[in-house]
Amino acid sequence: IIGTTLFRAGSERPVETLPAERRPALTEGVATCEPLFPVRIDQSIGAGA
Repeated sequence: IIGTTLFRAGSERPVETLPAERRPALTEGVATCEPLFPVRIDQSIGAGA
């Protein structure tokens, strides 16, 4: 998992993450993307429906 924001249940084991550091933008051609809304994995696969 890459990033620094992670919400877990208190009964789960600790999760290791990599630091999310913003790299400087290049001066030649930069692609930008719109942020995605967070979605629970069980909702995205239709579990419990």
